[in-house]
Amino acid sequence: MFSDFQMHMIGVPQIAPEFGVELGNVIFDGPCEDQDLGLEQITGNPADRYKFRTSPPRNPAVAGVNEDLRVRMGPIEPVLARIDPLLATSIELTAPEFNDLVHFVRDSLLDDAARPQELCMLIPGSVPSGRPPLQFQGCPRSH
Repeated sequence: MFSDFQMHMIGVPQIAPEFGVELGNVIFDGPCEDQDLGLEQITGNPADRYKFRTSPPRNPAVAGVNEDLRVRMGPIEPVLARIDPLLATSIELTAPEFNDLVHFVRDSLLDDAARPQELCMLIPGSVPSGRPPLQFQGCPRSH
């Protein structure tokens, strides 16, 4: 899945919505209310500031960023100052390697088998515990 799913300082841009009626319902941290402190919000430990769970790659054209989050950018300098050392040094790619990477992100993450209607069919009708299976947005209830 190309991720360890652990918490890292990976340089997540600080994208903050406007707060208010018909705008957003989250007030971010920092003096301008435009910073997401990441794991520090949960642990209270300043060493966890800007740590987020690394997720698997997603196709940017499909994943996108909601319009309400394109309003304000928080400061990036404090984020980059704390970036994980594994990411601090750039990797030199040859032109073919770069093109392969672009092709992978742009085209290869659009597997038809990963479309919502296909994934909904993978939800079991029952689970061994006898509890009802989770309901996922956009999927019909299983029987």
